[in-house]
Amino acid sequence: MTDAPVPPPLDLLLPQAGQAVDRLLRRVVAAHGLTPTSLGVLGVLARGRPAAHRELAAGLGVAPATLTPVVDALERAGQVVRVRDAVDRRIVRVCVTDAGRGCYLAAFTAVARDLRRHVPPPPPAVRAYLHSVLAALDGSADADGRPAPAAVVEVEPGREGAHLAVELDGQRHLGGVRPRMAEPDPAEAGR
Repeated sequence: MTDAPVPPPLDLLLPQAGQAVDRLLRRVVAAHGLTPTSLGVLGVLARGRPAAHRELAAGLGVAPATLTPVVDALERAGQVVRVRDAVDRRIVRVCVTDAGRGCYLAAFTAVARDLRRHVPPPPPAVRAYLHSVLAALDGSADADGRPAPAAVVEVEPGREGAHLAVELDGQRHLGGVRPRMAEPDPAEAGR
């Protein structure tokens, strides 16, 4: 009688799978001169309107200081520009250029293609299970205990509003960057 190999426990398997997908994502976007964070920045700007640096950081779930060198690099590459707001001159908005939009679409298409090629689609039960794990651990459920709708809607690549939404390490990522709601700024709470 031969003992069958024991599969790794789920708490080890999920992060390992997420890390493997993250490595694939990083490799593919690097071939386009981007990082997962810069892909996220271009994606947010390509799908929306110009954003103030602080709004962009909050939408991507990163600190403004973390985002500064990313936006600087994108600006040097000609993929974004910073434009002072015409109404409130204190605000500087980040705008995607045509070159940035093209780079984003090319990188997004490559990532989507490689994910389809290397990662099998999950059965609906796995997707539902992972959403329930996120709801239980992140508290992202509504009053009835159902998982709250995702902050980012998945759409088909190449369609208007397309973006890359990937679940990595049990977290929902946008172009490798986990979107989340901005934390209220305690300094602005009294205003």
